[in-house]
Amino acid sequence: GILGKHGLTLEHNRCLSPKQIADIVSMLQSETISYKTGKRLLENILECEDEVHAASPVDIVEKNCWQQVSHEGTLVSVSEEVLSFLETSKKGRSMLEKYFNGQEKLFGFFFGQAMERLNGLAHPIKLRKAMQKALDSWERKS
Repeated sequence: GILGKHGLTLEHNRCLSPKQIADIVSMLQSETISYKTGKRLLENILECEDEVHAASPVDIVEKNCWQQVSHEGTLVSVSEEVLSFLETSKKGRSMLEKYFNGQEKLFGFFFGQAMERLNGLAHPIKLRKAMQKALDSWERKS
């Protein structure tokens, strides 16, 4: 795991305090961060020299803007932006047309485009629902 990669055990580490572990767990449980971000955060903390120099997990998340995006309105808006952008090119329009004609595998591409616009920080389940909602309303417009 991450500790092993750094040659540490939970009992013998210089940087990670019980408070920091609790802060990370709390941010994961409240979905403030994703598990992927939690792992990145843990690695960031373990790169310090000692506990005194280790920043607070909350401060690291805020400083790096690593908060997970889970607001439905934001996710739907970004999903709609992706669809609008695709509609501006021949290839994009073709992909949308293929999706609406049954090639549902293209959903993954649309989802990926939205996730990319959000720098990988979107709550995946909520983004999936938002993209589906955007596609459903898009289909009714067409």
